[in-house]
Amino acid sequence: DEHILNTILFAHIGANYTSLGDMQRAIEYSLLALEGYAGASGRMPVWCNVGVAYTSLGEYQEAEKYLFLAYHAALEYYPVIAPEFLLRIHVLYDGSGDR
Repeated sequence: DEHILNTILFAHIGANYTSLGDMQRAIEYSLLALEGYAGASGRMPVWCNVGVAYTSLGEYQEAEKYLFLAYHAALEYYPVIAPEFLLRIHVLYDGSGDR
């Protein structure tokens, strides 16, 4: 279905923009992808990407919101990778000066 393909495409474009360092476009495309995903398991990597992008921009409150969404989804669907999200959250706090 075209809707699902567009959602996946937006998620990949967002991840590519993150890799290229264009965080504003990464967020833009990732948020478009989030509109198309129905469940938390599909949204998890996109939430993480948005969190990483916001962290890079120094927007720590927004980053925290998305990284915690990814962490809680990982706990439910993929518990073996949940520690990866804790590491990203730690980096977030380390960079923001919060403890």
